Amino acid sequence: MYLIANFVSDITLCVAKWANYPTADAELEAIASTLSGDLIVHDMTIRTPMPPLQVTPYQTAFTNDVNLIVNRGKAGNLSGPQMAAALSGATPSPLTPVNTSAPVISGNPVVAWRLTCDPGAWSNNPTFAYQWMNDGSPISGQTGPNHVCTDLDAGAVLTCAVKATNDAGSGAALSNALTISQGPPVNFSPPIASLNPTYLLCTGGNWTGGAMQMSYQWYANGVLIGGATNSTWVFAGYEGQSAFCAVTVQNAYGTCPAVSTNSVQIPS
Repeated sequence: MYLIANFVSDITLCVAKWANYPTADAELEAIASTLSGDLIVHDMTIRTPMPPLQVTPYQTAFTNDVNLIVNRGKAGNLSGPQMAAALSGATPSPLTPVNTSAPVISGNPVVAWRLTCDPGAWSNNPTFAYQWMNDGSPISGQTGPNHVCTDLDAGAVLTCAVKATNDAGSGAALSNALTISQGPPVNFSPPIASLNPTYLLCTGGNWTGGAMQMSYQWYANGVLIGGATNSTWVFAGYEGQSAFCAVTVQNAYGTCPAVSTNSVQIPS
């Protein structure tokens, strides 16, 4: 059987093993209501040598004639002052969040892809706040569990800092790190065709992809117009037809096409 050997305010419980008791796991089955009674744990399995004992009050308040029942591994360490408070009849102080499994970022680490930060595992029922970091610096406005990588993230190392908070206080933990690649161009808003007195203009839209090259192609009544491969097109000879433009964007990682969201009626 395991007996209390020492009990001080800045640690949890130190235990010593009775002579001739097996060194394998042992069930502690005795209950006592005070420290002077030596035994203050019940129905627990521990190993020798034993790490700091993980305990949590089964009841919210105790008196010296009420048995203290604790369970291992449920809500962090019960400190010396908390144990003393429990045995004197007071309610033990609430426990701050403790991270037991680090946050993890998942997703494709490529520009224009979304990453997700799982907060990890924590004790003591906290709520979470997030901050995405680019090479260790906070990314403005990125304080949710998801982050869409931008051109500013290309080549950088991204991490996610998690702050866990409950009524007793807070704790913090940092996720794994992912290096972000550029990837092929991605279109976020498509091209737009507009009419001028003698020509049409194709505005290329909004893209991500770093250094890129754009090429254009105009169509009239759905038919490709040979040689109309600039952002502007002089439409003489095509009066009365409906025109739109297509844009193809290329970088070192690939290409991406997009078609204008509108068509323009060329005046007769």
